Amino acid sequence: MRTAVSGVRHGQCEDEHVEQQNSGRLQVTPNGPCSVSALLLRALALFALCGLLSCGDEGSMDPDPTPPATPTGLVSTALSDSVVSLVWTDASDDEEGFKVFQNTGSAKAGSLIATLPADTENYEDAGLQGATTYYYRVFSFSSAGDSKGSSADTATTFITPPSERFFPVDFLDTYQLVRDCRFSVSHPLQISVYVNPEAADAYLQGIYPFEEGTVCVKTVSIDFDCRQIREYVTMLKGPPGAAPPSGDWWWQVVSSDMTIDSTGVLASCLGDVHGKNGCHATCEITDWACTEP
Repeated sequence: MRTAVSGVRHGQCEDEHVEQQNSGRLQVTPNGPCSVSALLLRALALFALCGLLSCGDEGSMDPDPTPPATPTGLVSTALSDSVVSLVWTDASDDEEGFKVFQNTGSAKAGSLIATLPADTENYEDAGLQGATTYYYRVFSFSSAGDSKGSSADTATTFITPPSERFFPVDFLDTYQLVRDCRFSVSHPLQISVYVNPEAADAYLQGIYPFEEGTVCVKTVSIDFDCRQIREYVTMLKGPPGAAPPSGDWWWQVVSSDMTIDSTGVLASCLGDVHGKNGCHATCEITDWACTEP
């Protein structure tokens, strides 16, 4: 004998179909929303929703990841007509690196010029144009994204030194001797100094700063009477911005056979000599101010 019973159990699946077999056992056949496939789909949907909401063990949501802190204290300094030095402070302890951006038209981020490793706090931007103002910003970054950009800082590269010879070949006949042959503490060799006639009085009287276009020629000798010349070092006073750290002096080294060996700018003055701004300010007692480089 077979008896069929249909009914609803509170708190359980609806529409269960229960059959009592002749053997006395009950057979339950799920159907409708309580079928195996329906239950599996419900479980998968719940699992996906939990993953989407980042459920924790207690059903809470994890906070969104936060990018690293913004670098601070960016300072950019021109070192020459083609190089700018950047330094900043790493304000975070979880960055994966830094991005350096450069612009020439405004303080906006501009172009990415370098990606640097974590904990970096300096960079040199080379291959630049002379007499050009560059804007810089630095960002830190991690897998959580980029920080806000640092405050922008600017640097103006030096004016590019002239490529042509400015060493006056006839200086012995046309320039005035303002420092006789003496031992140079800074070379250390025997040095004598000549200047163009227009600057001679100012040089001898200590009238500073020297005018743009002033030329100093130093003879660097290997003997005590400055007759055996090893090289000539010519100093040319450039326009404002030529080389600010050195008082805007360019230099040109010429060998004893009058071949130009190098041209460039002084990295810095030797210091403030007698309050006269250094770099060819005076030649009193020693030649600290008029024998570099």
